[in-house]
Amino acid sequence: MYPFRKLTARILTAFALMIGFYSLYVEYFAARLTMPVNGKLTIALMFVTAMMIAAAAYSLSTSDISKKYFYIRNFLTIIFVYYLLILFNMLFFDSYFGREVSAELPLKEYLNEICNFRPFATVRRYLFAYELGTVSRRITIINLLGNFCAFMPMGVFLPILLKKCRKPLVFIGLTAMLICGVELLQIITRLGIGDIDDIILNMSGALLAYCLMQLPFIKKLWQRL
Repeated sequence: MYPFRKLTARILTAFALMIGFYSLYVEYFAARLTMPVNGKLTIALMFVTAMMIAAAAYSLSTSDISKKYFYIRNFLTIIFVYYLLILFNMLFFDSYFGREVSAELPLKEYLNEICNFRPFATVRRYLFAYELGTVSRRITIINLLGNFCAFMPMGVFLPILLKKCRKPLVFIGLTAMLICGVELLQIITRLGIGDIDDIILNMSGALLAYCLMQLPFIKKLWQRL
């Protein structure tokens, strides 16, 4: 109905996908191309922004309400898959987060010396080390705030894309299973550090995002999708 708008939407989509593929190439295949966290976040934000603009362009290219919702859901699904791929690499393979450090340790030594099963012990250790000046603010933020924010998108995407997850108990149960599953897999593979504080921070971030999505003025924007 609006050929020029649809052409614009296709161009924007192609541009967004190029950014996304480049980001995934850096994450999974460009071992020699090291990029700091802020650089990766910048590219990820560029991808998400470009995809949302493309989704809006597709939505404006038709007057059919059902097609508008169809376009938006599809673009949100692509963004969610992109997030899962980035998260998977960060949790298990990204050398920047020291994922290879514990891989060769025997399981018993790994559990006794590397893992943490005491709630808030890691949080207190980072805060205490920061106060002493032995750990930088950047490292503290990456490890504490990063873990808090890592699963926040779950609180946004799961209720939108999976209608069953709009029920609080279903969302909490599924998210808890995913987070605990990640920690268990890290312990089994020893790629990363099994830490109960990670579970607490990950779950807290996801729950905060879920609660924000339930606010009436925000819920009106997505509940029909």
